[in-house]
Amino acid sequence: IRGGTGGGSRLGLTTGETMVDTTSTNLFLRAVVPAHPIFNGVVLDANGVMVNPYARRILHTNAQTGETILQNGISLCSNPLIEGAGPIAVVSTPGDAGNNVLVIAEFVPGLVSGNGRGEVLGARRLVFLTGSREAGGVPSNGAGVFDLLPEGERMFLNAVDYLLGVVGGAPMVRVDPPLGTNLYVGESWTFRAQLYGAEPLTWQWYKDGQPLPGQTGPGLVLPALTQEDAGGYTVVVSTPLGSATSAVARLELAVLPGPNLTNALIAYWPLDTVVGNKTPDLVSGYDLTLVNLGAGNLVSGRWGRAFQLDGAARQGLERIHNPGDDLPIYNHPDFTVSLWVNGPVQSDRRVFCE
Repeated sequence: IRGGTGGGSRLGLTTGETMVDTTSTNLFLRAVVPAHPIFNGVVLDANGVMVNPYARRILHTNAQTGETILQNGISLCSNPLIEGAGPIAVVSTPGDAGNNVLVIAEFVPGLVSGNGRGEVLGARRLVFLTGSREAGGVPSNGAGVFDLLPEGERMFLNAVDYLLGVVGGAPMVRVDPPLGTNLYVGESWTFRAQLYGAEPLTWQWYKDGQPLPGQTGPGLVLPALTQEDAGGYTVVVSTPLGSATSAVARLELAVLPGPNLTNALIAYWPLDTVVGNKTPDLVSGYDLTLVNLGAGNLVSGRWGRAFQLDGAARQGLERIHNPGDDLPIYNHPDFTVSLWVNGPVQSDRRVFCE
């Protein structure tokens, strides 16, 4: 079997087309959604991993040269799926180059392709995200060629029956991501329903158990969060074979501490008074020394007063640190310097330096 590619510039079902070759003789898969009908009759262990192998690499004999080589196995696209797609199975063969890379995924109608053309999927798709490639010295007849073993054949036929509506039952749905936390008022946030089930589909979103008017699509977009948006969200998906309710997805806004202008502050110079030849630091006593400045250089500022420099001579305010000081500030892993400056565009007038 040679599968179709999931490359970003081809089917557009992933966000790119980076390929990786599986290298194991026998390949096992892990079910991301073990209850999916595609796994009917397939033996899975407690972790959702296939007990029997899914596929194996094959020997390929070149008809022209007679050379026989062991193929590189399945070539898989390792880029993320497009937004809204649902992963179903990944490689689960420890030590394999393709371990944990996606193999099978489901795409509901209305998703936008990742091939840059903005194509909208008009129908549901169940895709085995495999393919071949002609790069890195691996020709197209040397990668992406493998044999489906009995369990793999069963999954493939289950997929056909599932898409034809022969098997299925009630749908399954989950919300992705299941948690939005440390969000701020004004930020945007989107919950998406990951659905597995027969068409036609209908959606209804709920917040704290109450239906949200007009929210009847696979995505719930909150363009500008408010405090009232915090809470628990669910989606109910209905198909001709039944309905399903997702687990609660929570949205939490960040709890900010009260404002504290001196929290973790090393120094604060209002720059509105002169004491002798210095202007005081109100936090640590790291007073700045006036250089070619005096009280006559104090003028009205944005807040209180400020020093005005005329540029006629070397002017400034300086502090020479002593051993044990919290200065210079670049000794700290993280720091911020804030200044208020009013003046025209200047080619090189340093308002702060160390």
